[in-house]
Amino acid sequence: MNLACSTLPFRSYSLGEALRKIAASGMKRMEFCVDPRHSDPNKWKERPEEIKLLFEHSGLVLNSIHVPLPEDIPDSPYEKIKEHWSRNTRETIDLGAFLGAPLVVQHVRVSEISEGPGQATTAGKTLPDLREIAPYAARKKIKVAVENAPSSMERVLGATIREIMDFVDSLPDESVGICLDLSHCLACGSDPMEALESVNVHRLLSVHASDNLSNQLRDIHLPIGAGDIPWKRILDFLKSQGFRGSFVIEVAEGENGERGLRDSLDFLREIHRFDNWP
Repeated sequence: MNLACSTLPFRSYSLGEALRKIAASGMKRMEFCVDPRHSDPNKWKERPEEIKLLFEHSGLVLNSIHVPLPEDIPDSPYEKIKEHWSRNTRETIDLGAFLGAPLVVQHVRVSEISEGPGQATTAGKTLPDLREIAPYAARKKIKVAVENAPSSMERVLGATIREIMDFVDSLPDESVGICLDLSHCLACGSDPMEALESVNVHRLLSVHASDNLSNQLRDIHLPIGAGDIPWKRILDFLKSQGFRGSFVIEVAEGENGERGLRDSLDFLREIHRFDNWP
């Protein structure tokens, strides 16, 4: 299991500055967070070639890129919106291939659904349409990790773990898997330990790790160890299952992103030994 860090704690900085901040913490693997300032090259201060050189010269490793959420297109037909989302994902896959990331993380939105809550959702009713994206990702040697929903109030896929498993199981395992966000589980009213135990570990590509408080039903990205998620049980279970994916620290910036990252690392050192400690 590889330890990585999202750029989320440093999203007020340019991407290059955020990467240097993370490198200064001793971390080597990182994920570009969902904020377009870090995941959309059109929003970068630096050119993609400069970011690639930064990785090559610093020894940093790009673990993954979180696909930025596209801007809404009001009053547009489904096919136009679907193509907008799919193009956004393809561009992130291209960026991952250019920078050497093996993985992109994708929130999937449900466009239309006739089944009740928690029922199976088909690939054809989602944005983007991953039936079209999966072969494109496979050609680029990139995997797409579908992330569970951050809120049960929005129609983002994965408000229940059954829903996201049914969806992912309908797609090829060589190119599509799961990113399980444990804080999102609590935000949707689910027990994160129960959610993890119900996931097919062979489809689990990445875990997003930030803490949260029970019964709040919102995603607050606390430092790891500052909330109610049972981290030792989580990590012991992942180890027992032979999980070889990434464990990505995704704490929010708050008043001090560096402190949130440092506090998370200090807590994790007390309970687990990762393959690539900083």
